[in-house]
Amino acid sequence: MWVRGRDVEWAIPEPLAQTLDEANWYDREDGVLGKASTEIMRKWKQWVLMNPFNVLRYNLNNMSGDLDIALAYDPRILKHLNEARKDLWKDYRNKGSAQLREELDEAVRLGVLDSGFAIQDIPESAESLRRLLDPKADWRSPKFWKSLAPQGWRKTRELTALRENLIRLAAYRHLLEEIESGRKDVYGASRKDEIDQITDPRQKAAKLARELIGDYGDVSHAGQYLRRHLIPFWSWVEINAPRYARLLRNVAHEEQLMGKRVGAFAGKRLAGRAALMAGMFALVSLWNRIFWPEEEEELGDFERQQMHLILGRTSDGAIQSIRMQGAFSDVLSWMALEDFGEDVAELITDKKSFSDQAQEMIQAPINKLYQGALPLTKSLMEVTTGRSTYPQVFEPRPVRDRWQHAAQAFSLGKVYGWAAGKPSRGWGNALSSWLVRSTDPGEAAYFQTLSLVRDWNRKHHGADQGSFTPSKRSNALYSYKQALRFGDFDAAERFRQQYFDLGGSPQGMNTSIRLSEPLGQLHKQDRRRFTLSLSPKERERLRRAEAWHRKVYAQPRRKAG
Repeated sequence: MWVRGRDVEWAIPEPLAQTLDEANWYDREDGVLGKASTEIMRKWKQWVLMNPFNVLRYNLNNMSGDLDIALAYDPRILKHLNEARKDLWKDYRNKGSAQLREELDEAVRLGVLDSGFAIQDIPESAESLRRLLDPKADWRSPKFWKSLAPQGWRKTRELTALRENLIRLAAYRHLLEEIESGRKDVYGASRKDEIDQITDPRQKAAKLARELIGDYGDVSHAGQYLRRHLIPFWSWVEINAPRYARLLRNVAHEEQLMGKRVGAFAGKRLAGRAALMAGMFALVSLWNRIFWPEEEEELGDFERQQMHLILGRTSDGAIQSIRMQGAFSDVLSWMALEDFGEDVAELITDKKSFSDQAQEMIQAPINKLYQGALPLTKSLMEVTTGRSTYPQVFEPRPVRDRWQHAAQAFSLGKVYGWAAGKPSRGWGNALSSWLVRSTDPGEAAYFQTLSLVRDWNRKHHGADQGSFTPSKRSNALYSYKQALRFGDFDAAERFRQQYFDLGGSPQGMNTSIRLSEPLGQLHKQDRRRFTLSLSPKERERLRRAEAWHRKVYAQPRRKAG
């Protein structure tokens, strides 16, 4: 008879064994509910990031984050960008050489390419649907039109992955070049003890590049559970901040920075690294301050707090800007320091106390985690309760239209608004808003002044606007005033008539508009004291706010009414 002995057994660390056991984690998901939760979360992520309304904005923000960390480590990585772009595009069109194909295949095998968010976190459902449809059907066949959607998803996903691979390939080539030149102190954003154990230059460069730009395939087991069920974009949270901590820690192990010898003192090396970490943030801020100083001052608080690039003004005076959520800016936002320059200025001028700043810093991580968790469940809860917790969980706001609020969870709020006849700034503004943000300086000044008024009332009277439940009549009046703000006079007339049909009166309308004046929420005896407390810039802002309010609510009312 044939007798077989015992197989060779290996003893490996338990975390590694668990990783190997759960390589195909979706098939091992426990129960029907677990699989359903995972699939819903993945498809929701695909839609909100890759739908036509968000895909350009997502790619720009993601690109700015990759550029941010590359600049933080070594700006010379950018020298390889143009060549990487040409090579990846050749390969995408199957026009690359055999040598290029071999290099890129190895980069894929080593995990340098295709380790970004688009590959790791966005579902493959579009690809499977594409195979079920006939791609050769002519335009007269229903199958042709059915095939457009999945092919569109596939192309969008492929081009996003191609864009993600751009900086990854540039970083890999730069790091490999540094290692092969004989440098022994290349650690990037990786752990020194792990890098020192790798002897093969290509494997070492691959690990350094993956962990510098962000390896979405190397998320902890707890992190994988969180991104599948609770916090859909947890991968970014887990990957981003630790990179900057390791960049600073590795300064002590590096003899060179940007290819030049740095002084003997660790403080100088840390200062140099810190300057690079804030490099993109500083460059964008300098661009805004040097070329568009007035526009920077006239932007709203919300726009200024986010990293943004000003492009100029339109013919009607609106400020055009692009949001660029850099990786380092996102790290600072966990401590409420994404606009630290403004925070310092407010502390110096006593506009903000240290206790106020401390409170913001305590609330920031709580708010960040809450805003990122269970988006669909949270949206359902807010629709049910009629209270929205965005953008601040500590300051809930009333939900005026529950259906529109639910649509916003799927990036369809504007589509619903068009279908429901809500006030609109027009199709041209809506299309441009997919990438460029347009800010009316007068409107921005108005809402900044309202914020100062709320702070004044809270400080001197302990008063706040509190919570309220909007009625159909108050919603009609709100939509009427919003239509005047947007210059949509047809909608203004429609909602004005609706307000009167629901029992509203001209007196009630006039009272509401009077209370909406920049100083309308202040007691009359407080208005002089409040104005005297303002800085020269804030007084100029108040003047613009009052002029904007008159233009919007006084002159157009004659046209609408």
